[in-house]
Formats: sequence, C-alpha cells, structure tokens
Amino acid sequence: MQKKIALAVVVAVLGAGYFCLRLSTGFQSSASRARQPIVSHRVSNRFAALNQKLYLGKLTDSQQVEDIANETLTVFAPPDIPTFAMSRMRDRIVRAELAYQRGEGKGIPENSVVKTINRLADQLSLPAYARVGSRLVRVARMSLMVKVPKLINQDGQGQGRGHPTGTSINPLMSPLEATAVTLFLMQQKTLNESYQVSDGEFLQNVHAKQLERWQESTRRRALGLPVAVDRQEGGAPSLQSGSSSHVRTEEIRKAMKAGLDKMPSDALVNLADSCLDDLGIQR
Repeated sequence: MQKKIALAVVVAVLGAGYFCLRLSTGFQSSASRARQPIVSHRVSNRFAALNQKLYLGKLTDSQQVEDIANETLTVFAPPDIPTFAMSRMRDRIVRAELAYQRGEGKGIPENSVVKTINRLADQLSLPAYARVGSRLVRVARMSLMVKVPKLINQDGQGQGRGHPTGTSINPLMSPLEATAVTLFLMQQKTLNESYQVSDGEFLQNVHAKQLERWQESTRRRALGLPVAVDRQEGGAPSLQSGSSSHVRTEEIRKAMKAGLDKMPSDALVNLADSCLDDLGIQR
C-alpha cells in the first residue's frame, strides 16, 4: 500500500505519460494516427482556461494563487493522483509562488529544470534520451509561451504579471512556471517521439524544420503566391497529447516502472519532495 501511494506521488511530479491519455478527447484508432503529435481541443481549452486565470488573477492573493495552482496541476499533472498528494504539491507551490511575487526570491533558473529531470532519470536508470539540456528547456518554454503566454516569465514582465508582456523570455522562472515546465518536459519525453532524442538531435531537427519553412516561404514569394503566417513555436515539434505506441514510449515506460520498483519504500515516499527541492520550490 505504501508503495502504491508513493508511486502516485512520483507520477504527480513526473507528469508521466498517462496524463495525456486522460486529457485527450479520444484515442486514435490506428497505430499511424497514434504516432502523430496532436493537441486535443480539450487540452487547448485547458491551456486557454489557465491563461485566462493568470491574466485575471492577482498573484499576491493567496486564494487566487491557489486557484491558479490548481488549474496548473489540472493541465500538467495526472488527474488520478490521490487528493492528499495533489494538495501537498499545490500547497508547496502556492507558498513558494507567493514568496516569489513578494520579491523574496530571485526566481528559478532553467538549469534547475535540467538538474531535476536528469537526476531523476539517473535515479530511475532511464534511457539517455530522457535527459534534457538547457537549450531544450528554453525551446519548451517557447512552445508553452504560444499556448499559455501568461505562464512564461518574459523580460519587462517583472515579478507580478500585471506588467505588459515583454519581448523575450526571462532566464528566471517563477515557482509556478518551473513546475509546469518540468511536468511538461517529462510528459513530452514520455509520449512525444520528436522529444525522445538527444538535445543535439532535437535542435538539429528544429533547425531543419525552420530552414524548410523559410525555403518554402521564399519559393512562394518568388512565385507571387500568398505566404501563410507561421505560428509554430520556432520550428519546435507539435505537442503530444494523445495515445502513443511507438518503441521509445514503451521503452521509457518500462524503464520508469522498473526503476520505481527497485527503490526502497522510504525513498519513494520522499522522492516527490526531493524533486521539488531540486527544482528550487521551497518547503
């Protein structure tokens, strides 16, 4: 029983693959469709709902921050975790976010997300492609900025999101954003084939896609054809939010289960708090 509870807490921190299975509006019927990166209408609506709460909310008000934290966990964390585990995560995030908004912290650097995910990948003996680097964290934040712009800390925005939206991403994150980015990356590493590669290969793929789009736009302009406005996240692959059955998804799920099964119960119980410690979320 203790291991089952601990595993649920760990899944909450990881944002493991079953998050997307519950959020999607339906499963793809064929293997080829299952492999396609998709964003369901339900997930898109939840992104919009979270962004609306961030836009309207006052992040110095404890009740509103709690409401926003709840919405953040609804979007990024698995929906079937125990109530006590969700409450524990939420309370810790809320305390840290309120302190940050009062100016009591300098923000969480992107490298803290790298350290948290990679330390966990090492503990669970996950495949090498489960690891992340600082450039991938930045790409993830750019992707999320398209979907939930008010979540991402931007230069000129300041600590307190009533300021006008800035023009570039701030290298420091709020506790709320850092948690969301970590859960998001773990989810993509679990489900999204495009993210299940090394950082170098991922960035090469992004560059190749950007070049392909630029060449196509140049060709169409030369022919006098209209050029569509590119609203993709700087060439990053689409977000995966449906079922997935490709080889690396199955491999990482099996490795994660094996790693958790080998851990002592006390280590499992403390793993969630250890991850939040690594991330820089104050107790």
